[in-house]
Amino acid sequence: MRALFFINFKPGLISRPEMQHEFTSHSGWGHSKFEQRAVLASLLRRRSADQFIVKCDIIVLNGFRVEEEAASATIPPSDLHKHLGDLLQSGRGTDVVFEVGGEAFAAHRCVLAARSPVISADLLGAAIDGATAAGVVRVDGVEPRAFRALLRYAYIDSLPEMDKEEEDAILRNLLVAVDRYGLQRLKLICEDKVCKLLNVATVEITLALAEQHHCDRLKEACLQFLGAPANLRVGGEAFAAHRCVLAAQSPVISADLLSAEIDGAAVAGVVRVDGVDPRAFRALLRYAYTDSLPEMDNEEEDAILRNLLVAADRYGLQRLKLICEDKLCWLLNVATVEITLALAEQHHCDRLKEACLQFLGAPANLRAVMGARGQ
Repeated sequence: MRALFFINFKPGLISRPEMQHEFTSHSGWGHSKFEQRAVLASLLRRRSADQFIVKCDIIVLNGFRVEEEAASATIPPSDLHKHLGDLLQSGRGTDVVFEVGGEAFAAHRCVLAARSPVISADLLGAAIDGATAAGVVRVDGVEPRAFRALLRYAYIDSLPEMDKEEEDAILRNLLVAVDRYGLQRLKLICEDKVCKLLNVATVEITLALAEQHHCDRLKEACLQFLGAPANLRVGGEAFAAHRCVLAAQSPVISADLLSAEIDGAAVAGVVRVDGVDPRAFRALLRYAYTDSLPEMDNEEEDAILRNLLVAADRYGLQRLKLICEDKLCWLLNVATVEITLALAEQHHCDRLKEACLQFLGAPANLRAVMGARGQ
């Protein structure tokens, strides 16, 4: 835009019209010449004033002209990844072969070298140095499924679809491989996917993996999973516990009590536990947290301990099983010795079995037991 502008002193501040000054510019971009400070100061002295107002008039000589832009062409999205994927799939121009777990994978050195200097040095160094047989590079410590996914990512920057039953195992092995080859973005992708696949059966091995390969986000997810409460229902009563505590006490508890969450057998997040008396399960939880048993009512102690012994044997808590055996040995009486002996036989409690036989070996005890039977 080109404009002509005039700057004049406001007439009200000037006593005579001839004192009016005009500053013009024909360039359209600012003053071609500014008035000197002394001239402006002399104008103020003549008026006995200490300030003045400047009025600016702008005359637009020609306005804006907007031209219609031609419609831009529709540019399709980049399909470079598709072409590189086709190149890998077809095997055209491959110049290196990897042997992974008995399977052969053909690839292009330049693509792999561009993706990671570590891949270039570690995987291709042997081929360059002539240390391979017939141009084949052997890769150890990586499963073929994981290596196939790694190659696909190297070419098209995304992972293939995986079988749901195998996905977790593939991703864990892939995470190890990408940490080894310095593919940080793929490592983060694996971490994110494994976080979403955490379950009772895999959380412990995943936590160890996260520790070993410095996967902080995955480690935090594992700890949060283990710290979340497990809601258990036993004989109509609800019990809340922590997965990490139960898993630390016994892998059998972790697998047996919490596997229902994996199989979808839990209703509204509550796992049902059958075959255990609520009183015995309460004692079992107390032991899992404190390594000791709670005080029990004398009239109920014998029955609770027998049921608790069954649960301890079921969940592989050998120390608790021995504690129950020891206490039951001291509580043997005519009314319970037969059922306790059957329990000892069924759950391979040799010490308890011997105590029962010794109790029955006493003639007075045996007569009492026979008398209780009505014989």
